[in-house]
Amino acid sequence: MKTIKDDDCYTVAEVKALLASLDREDHARLAQIAKYRVSMSPGLESQELLNEAVVRVLEGVRGWPRGIDAIRVLDMAMKSIVNAELKHRKVVLDHAKREQQSLAGSVVNAATSPTMENGLHAEQLLDRIFGALSSDPEVLGVAMGRAEGMTGCEIQRQFNLSAKQYEAARRRYTRKITNIIPEE
Repeated sequence: MKTIKDDDCYTVAEVKALLASLDREDHARLAQIAKYRVSMSPGLESQELLNEAVVRVLEGVRGWPRGIDAIRVLDMAMKSIVNAELKHRKVVLDHAKREQQSLAGSVVNAATSPTMENGLHAEQLLDRIFGALSSDPEVLGVAMGRAEGMTGCEIQRQFNLSAKQYEAARRRYTRKITNIIPEE
């Protein structure tokens, strides 16, 4: 994975100037792209999605690599937001499904329910993962960023990491997770 260094991205002042230079055609095109993106995620509003993408770019949460045009950057920001929303919804639905299965299993036979065993195993695994990651703030930042669907550049900006720090933290993260989660 290619990492983007801070000097490869526009500064906040440059981003403001680039966004201010967008014309009506660009705004109309972005509105169409936003409508397309929300069509994949019911419940989101296109204008709200576009506004959130602009805010993330303006605040520097979403990096804007030099040489990439505004339409592409904002489209990718909107795509990330939609993907994160869909991932969040999937996690919530999976959790609800597990809760429902757990409830059904406990009614049938609470003492020997495989769902309870799996839940206990998952809880122990999460405790081990959190324990391993919590002692290293950079690795924890990488884990949190990945969980939110952020790119490497976004993680670097959000957690104030240089490209070198990010790469080192990413490798430590991968090693720690690989050592904790057994191959099945």
